[in-house]
Amino acid sequence: MSAYVLEQNEINLLTQATDAMLRLNQKYSGSYPLNAGTVKLIGRYTNDMHNIYRALYITNIKAVNGRYGDDVRTLPKYSPVMPWDVERLNPEQMKKAAQTFSSYMYQCSEDPIYKGPVWNAFYDIYKLLCMMIVERQ
Repeated sequence: MSAYVLEQNEINLLTQATDAMLRLNQKYSGSYPLNAGTVKLIGRYTNDMHNIYRALYITNIKAVNGRYGDDVRTLPKYSPVMPWDVERLNPEQMKKAAQTFSSYMYQCSEDPIYKGPVWNAFYDIYKLLCMMIVERQ
């Protein structure tokens, strides 16, 4: 299995999707199925897309470094992205984000990241995104 670091535009899309899922969970008082660990770990970044971006990139980089024994540390400079309007989620944008998240989760399925708390938290976000796509069809 090979692993790679996703492109910046892909991480930007995942940042927007993660932020939207966290805001939906917060708006509806936790009625969406995010486990407590996810909300505690990533939920502290709600309304802070820069930190979500960093967490996504750092997790991806650590997994690739674990796979190849590299020590890549460079993060692309964060360029702010617009948050999604959670009242009017775009189905096509959500589907693209789910596809990208699927690839991301696969790329991060390496030691020392795989099945760790951060990996599990992003997987939880991914599952919620998929559930939202099905719910809105």
